[in-house]
Amino acid sequence: MPKPLIEKQMKEMSEPVSPVFDGDLLFNEANWADAIQSQTRLFSIDELNRVSEGLRNDFYHGHTNDRKMPEIRPSKELASLLAPYQDRTIGYDLPCLISPRKPSCGRIVLCAQDPLRKKDDAPGQVTVGTFFGIDNERFRHSYRHYPIIWQLVRSCVEAGYEVWLTDAYKIFAGKNVVARDKALDDLCREVLQDEVARVSPTHILALGNTAAHMLEKAGFTDRFSRAVHPTAHQTTKPYWHLKDATQAYEDNRAGRQLAKVHYYCRQIFGTDEPTRPV
Repeated sequence: MPKPLIEKQMKEMSEPVSPVFDGDLLFNEANWADAIQSQTRLFSIDELNRVSEGLRNDFYHGHTNDRKMPEIRPSKELASLLAPYQDRTIGYDLPCLISPRKPSCGRIVLCAQDPLRKKDDAPGQVTVGTFFGIDNERFRHSYRHYPIIWQLVRSCVEAGYEVWLTDAYKIFAGKNVVARDKALDDLCREVLQDEVARVSPTHILALGNTAAHMLEKAGFTDRFSRAVHPTAHQTTKPYWHLKDATQAYEDNRAGRQLAKVHYYCRQIFGTDEPTRPV
């Protein structure tokens, strides 16, 4: 074997192998392909598939140091509605489906309020993120309140459920901007209606009042449970995570996180842990 080739192979063998994070779970596979059709009034299916492939790689292998948020080209309908806001930061969170290898219990929808963005993000461009940053391994496991949501997702998936993660308002163009624009508000509501119909969930959980109000406008009043948003401040909603608690929790970070995961499970299932349908 030529010396340069031997040296090349030895170098490759000595380089660290990229870790796979949460590799036991499926990201945007199986039923995602049908459910994501609900978003095609906003973006083409080719664009949605393109950003999903990139986010899947991020999910399993982590973010590179120089990573920038992906951008997506809006449909003609959405571009027309966004024309007055080209000087603003615009965001979209790609709905994601997290699944076990062998689903056995149906689907759960977790619905947050909107794809919040910082003011200094690229104005006029639609940047793509995910529900509570689940494509980012650091966010899933160690960043602020985000691990609470990921632990909830994981507990549901490990019980056999698929979990659909989405926002009530599909587009962010500044605080309350979309809600005050009737055409954009109507579009978000109609997309959400189609989305829920395609996902056909056994449970829907609204995180916060904004998500709950949009689900009500979409006609799902009797189909969802309402829960406190994980960013709720302790001074305005003290100890919200201990409402109807069935046990005592340690007064430390791990104890509070577990209490909050159990709180969300109670809103969905009525118990501290996910239960299978009867």
